[in-house]
Amino acid sequence: MDRTITKVEDYYIVFTDSTHDHWLLKRLRRSFQHVFAVKKSPGEKFWIIVNPLVAYTVVETVPVAQYPDIWALVDPNAVIVPVLAEIKEKERHTVCVFNCVEVVKSLLGIRDFWLWTPYQLYKHLKKGGG
Repeated sequence: MDRTITKVEDYYIVFTDSTHDHWLLKRLRRSFQHVFAVKKSPGEKFWIIVNPLVAYTVVETVPVAQYPDIWALVDPNAVIVPVLAEIKEKERHTVCVFNCVEVVKSLLGIRDFWLWTPYQLYKHLKKGGG
């Protein structure tokens, strides 16, 4: 048994197109230009949304009663990956490319330095790297 696990969290990782107009985003794969995380609150009465935008990060809650499932909450063209994150107590990387991917990696406890784009993160999660 790995005794460094401090907690296990259920997340929905949501991949979408970006609404921001930037030349770099045009080089990223469609539907994988932005990533954010959603999870239910303790007691499951609220969705907690952590959305790292270009200039700031939005953290908000919305009632589950108003949005009964994840698909009611996000864009219908989004790609959603459910993740059971085993978050281990380790030091973070001290150098990183701070973007939406890095924020989501931090929430999930992923320390892979070379995951920089939403699509790279998607492939990592689909291989069971959550």
